[in-house]
Amino acid sequence: MDRSLLIATLAATFTGFANAIIYLMWIANSTPEFTAFIFVSVMGAGIVLLAVVIWGIPSHFWLKHYHKQTIGWYILVGSIPSLLIPFDYLMGGHYPNLISATLFFTYVGVSASIAFWLVVKQSMPNKLINKD
Repeated sequence: MDRSLLIATLAATFTGFANAIIYLMWIANSTPEFTAFIFVSVMGAGIVLLAVVIWGIPSHFWLKHYHKQTIGWYILVGSIPSLLIPFDYLMGGHYPNLISATLFFTYVGVSASIAFWLVVKQSMPNKLINKD
């Protein structure tokens, strides 16, 4: 595995940890005890890591193959897994605030894809500029 891909995966995973903290502190407006706080944050990081391994890395290679390596493509690809929230709701999941949950998880996917792209971008070769 390429070193920059590993670092990009870790950076995206860290955003899951940070976004779980954001969710607990500001959105859910709860103050769990420290062990529950760490557990939920690690779960958030684990979910993002799983999404990156199953969806993000294969999508990265697909985008690389088709030379679509701008941030817009990565944001688009990173927001797609959040569409599983409404699908899960239709299949019997319970989400009291479906729209806000979908928007938050879209934010999580977008922030993870931006972190992933920022690290991977450093290993992308620069295009040669034609000087006439």
